[in-house]
Amino acid sequence: MAMDVFCLPSHREGLPNVLLEAAAMELPAVAFRVPGVVDAIEDGVTGRVVTALNVKELAETLGDYLRDSTLRRRHGQAARLRVTELFRREKVWAALTDFYKSLASERPAGIYQTHVKRTLDVFAAGLALIAAAPVLLVIAALVRIRLGSPIFFIQTRPGLHGRPFRIVKFRTMLDAHDSNGLALPDAARLTRFGSFLRSTSLDELPELWNVIRGDMSLVGPRPLLMEYLDRYTPAQARRHDVMPGITGLAQINGRNAIAWDEKFALDREYVDRCSLLVDARILFLTIWQVAARRGVNQPGHATMEEFSGSVSR
Repeated sequence: MAMDVFCLPSHREGLPNVLLEAAAMELPAVAFRVPGVVDAIEDGVTGRVVTALNVKELAETLGDYLRDSTLRRRHGQAARLRVTELFRREKVWAALTDFYKSLASERPAGIYQTHVKRTLDVFAAGLALIAAAPVLLVIAALVRIRLGSPIFFIQTRPGLHGRPFRIVKFRTMLDAHDSNGLALPDAARLTRFGSFLRSTSLDELPELWNVIRGDMSLVGPRPLLMEYLDRYTPAQARRHDVMPGITGLAQINGRNAIAWDEKFALDREYVDRCSLLVDARILFLTIWQVAARRGVNQPGHATMEEFSGSVSR
């Protein structure tokens, strides 16, 4: 059957092979932005992914392709090139081999992780909260004056083994919306004062309370968004084998300026290497990184680009 563009109007998927088959036939594809689909389509390059269950946007995007034969041909050719490069059997076999090798290299948690680390976290976080109390009060007052209420940004994040907890940070953005009631982009809501709090990591100070509560550690992979849980590869999901931290190995090696895959590789490295000496080194280098205000945001973004999944899923 001849066709100009392939459409997959599904809102629940694994990795849809049918999209890879369409790409192999040099067909651009249009589908909803859901896990699995975002791995098979490179948005704007090999096809388009649209807001899940937004039928109007889906129809409009299909219309764009049907009216523009040059766009169809360009995206179709890019789709075939991508699927032959990334989804060859040899490529998939190599990824599986690397994954099983990573499982074989895992080591059981030692006494530091099971007993000492938590004790040191509570002790250090308690002292830090007491010492930083005047600073916390001043920042809280400034946030209230410059950004309004609420003072704190509270959001559900995945903790150890993906269990949800409520992270507490100082608010850094305005509560601004467009005429349709949708929140404006981060760049439009982030003020100079908010940027200062982020660049100095002062907005992270309330997370010391999360450490005392047992939601977080001083050192560990940063807790990201709940919706990312279904987008991780099995290897990336290992970042949840330890408690999330205020700072971590990724934060001293580029922070938000590095790519997602590199960040997750550093998180897995921390899971494998966690020790007292490693944590001490990370805490020391974090002070240097914060003082230099490096890697606060990803180039071209006000904060960090959304993680849509990895092609190696």
